This record gives sequence, structure tokens and C-alpha cells, in this order.
Amino acid sequence: MEPWHWWLITAVILFILEIFFSDFLLATLGAACLAAAVTAGMGASFAWQLGTFVAASIAALALLRPAMKRWMYRTSDPAKTNHHAMIGQRGTVTDAVGDTDNPGRVKIGGEEWRAVSESTEALEPGTRVEIVAIDSATVIVRRRET
Repeated sequence: MEPWHWWLITAVILFILEIFFSDFLLATLGAACLAAAVTAGMGASFAWQLGTFVAASIAALALLRPAMKRWMYRTSDPAKTNHHAMIGQRGTVTDAVGDTDNPGRVKIGGEEWRAVSESTEALEPGTRVEIVAIDSATVIVRRRET
């Protein structure tokens, strides 16, 4: 087998492996293998092939990989999930809420959560509140202005 065959086989293997990792690292190395295969096909020595591979790898990692990641993730859903989605939601105090030493309960979307007040102000049952932060399983709330 000619040297360019080995470079081409290595490139194909790297492209196939990229399917399983999807970070464009292996694909950029595969592109560099293709450049080295072209160099080998032109009859260059192994030192030139290796130099082409290294230079193409650096160029691909610096230029191709960031462009591919931007293109691939351009339609990513910016929707907030998990606890980030709860910030700004509104609820009602069910048990008096105070500071961290006097936590209470807040009903938010049909669920009750342990809650503490953002300020030192005590919030009585029935008070409408808004979530400003979350600390573990405790929501930090403030009085909602009506």
C-alpha cells in the first residue's frame, strides 16, 4: 500500500469516530489526514507528510473547528430549563416566610417549596411572591409588587 492510502484510511476512521463524539476534534484531525494524503500522493517524504499533517491540524483546530461548532449549534434551543426556568415565576406564601433562620413554604405552580425571604421582611400567608434565586431545594423570594 502507498503512504497516501494509510493517511486516507486514518482520515476515514477519524470521520467515523467523530459520529460518536461530536466535538469536531476528530473531524479536524481527519481533515489534516486528508491534507497529508494529498502531500503523500504527490510523492513527498514522510517528514513533509508529517509536517503537512501538523500544520493542517493546527489550522483546522484554529479555523475549521470553531466555524463548524457555530454552524452545528446555530439552532440550539435557548429555552431555560431546570432551576433556571423557575427564576421569575410567581407563587403564594402558604406558611410564613422569613430569613434563613425562619424558612416558610411557598406554593408555586401546584407544588410547595421551602422558601426564605430575599430581605429581612417577613412574608405572611397569602402574600404573592416572585422567585429571585434558588439555593439547593430552597427558593429565595421577594414580595411581588401588584
